[in-house]
Amino acid sequence: MQRAVAIALAGGLLAASAGAFGLAQVLKLERSPIEAIQVDPTPNHGRGVLDRHDSALFSPSCTAPCLPAARVQFTVHTSGPVRAQVIGPGGAVVRDLGTLPHPRGIVVARWDGRDVQGAVAPAGTYRLKVAVSGRHIELLNPLVLDTSVGLLGTNVSRRVISPDCDSHGDRVTVVVRGREQLAGLQLQVRQTTLEGDRLIRTVRLKQRARALAISWPPYAGKRCTTAEDALGLHLRVIARDVAGNTRAIDEGRVLARGVAITLPARSVVAGKRLRVGLSADAPSLRVDLARLGGATSVLVRGAHGPSAVARLPGATRGGIYLVAVTHAKRTYRAPLAVRGAQPARVALVVRALAASMNLSELEAYQRKLDGFGIRFDVLTQREIAAGALAAYAVVVAPPSGGAKLAGAHGAVVTSLGGIVPGLGS
Repeated sequence: MQRAVAIALAGGLLAASAGAFGLAQVLKLERSPIEAIQVDPTPNHGRGVLDRHDSALFSPSCTAPCLPAARVQFTVHTSGPVRAQVIGPGGAVVRDLGTLPHPRGIVVARWDGRDVQGAVAPAGTYRLKVAVSGRHIELLNPLVLDTSVGLLGTNVSRRVISPDCDSHGDRVTVVVRGREQLAGLQLQVRQTTLEGDRLIRTVRLKQRARALAISWPPYAGKRCTTAEDALGLHLRVIARDVAGNTRAIDEGRVLARGVAITLPARSVVAGKRLRVGLSADAPSLRVDLARLGGATSVLVRGAHGPSAVARLPGATRGGIYLVAVTHAKRTYRAPLAVRGAQPARVALVVRALAASMNLSELEAYQRKLDGFGIRFDVLTQREIAAGALAAYAVVVAPPSGGAKLAGAHGAVVTSLGGIVPGLGS
């Protein structure tokens, strides 16, 4: 009896196995209800198509060219309803796309990256789950939602540049490093002036890497390009990822200049030493001295930063001079006040001298004094505050000089008409 039961059980198992095998073969021969799956690829900025018919990398907030929504197309072999859902990691339903039309068997499912409440879903990988012909099929093609540019940090090469193409500090370079592949950069150079903020230049870089470097001024092919000296420059980098997201990063200020000249705030006596502060990246500079409106002579050769020291010739007449440095075909000047080796009886006073001031009025006063052969010294506010005016018989004070004439004991001339031959004698 037991043997008969065992034989019957073994026969049942063999029959069940044969039935399962047969069913499996039938299912293999059965046509799949979903075929020809295509997923819109992400634009690759002119370098061909990225991930063709494989996955969608998209962003609801991207800027063109980009994929703002995932689009999945496939073919079904049914006249019944086709429903689709977007599911996240773990199988949770993020968005129900409802019943989809399928004319001629072609189904197009679109997902804009938002959940059932209309909010943008968290960045990550999602899939499409399709209900068709009584079956639920999860498509393996990933829908990658990318909502922001992942940055690790940025670095600015230098804050002071001299865009003069002498191979020394000609440009500023910003390096941007990302947690993901970056698809390009923009570098905006802006300047703040009295008229407001204005865009000077936008440099664009169309490369793809996790770390990108962009420079200003850019190269024109293999040739260096120059830029004008400018104050108050601001840098802003706009990084773009493959999905089309952008992120702007303010990189702060830079100074573009070739040579900055710093001179004493007081007048210098002829025959004494003069220290000229030089802020420049050039290895060798020539410093010239010229009387305002007059001829130029060499003061120092082979000078370099941070300063050059020279002795003013003892025969230098009192007056306003220009200290000049020519570098990379540009000339930089700063005014200097000089007193003669022997005190004069006439003083031309100014409050202070600066490279940005308008020297035309002072030049007119100096030319008239020189034309009448009148020896004079130039005094700044520092000498005036120390009581130097008491030693002069005549003080010439141009209207724009702005100096306070404390301690003046002699005559005061405040117009060109007051300068006459023999003044102060």
